[in-house]
Amino acid sequence: MAIEIRGMAPLLQVFDMPTSIGFYRDVLGFEVDSTSKPTGERFDWALLKLNGVELMLNTAYEITRGRQFLIPLALLPTTIRRFTLVARTWMRRTLTCARAAWL
Repeated sequence: MAIEIRGMAPLLQVFDMPTSIGFYRDVLGFEVDSTSKPTGERFDWALLKLNGVELMLNTAYEITRGRQFLIPLALLPTTIRRFTLVARTWMRRTLTCARAAWL
């Protein structure tokens, strides 16, 4: 039984939120639907929408006491390699089965 997916909202990490908002809003035409609590004119998270497409932006750092700290990635390089291997194997099997079903 397949799961019915009706939408998706990818979360992108950005280093410069004002520039990123400017690009997605002014160049691509997205509307800013909601943001995290702003600190002055700055905020760390935004939900953008365009023609039923949702996209979230999040800063790739935290500002603490006036200093920027990068948020560390939770995956070790060995975990990433393992995940990539499993994902490729799964995709290969899925595509092979789908191609056999079409023939």
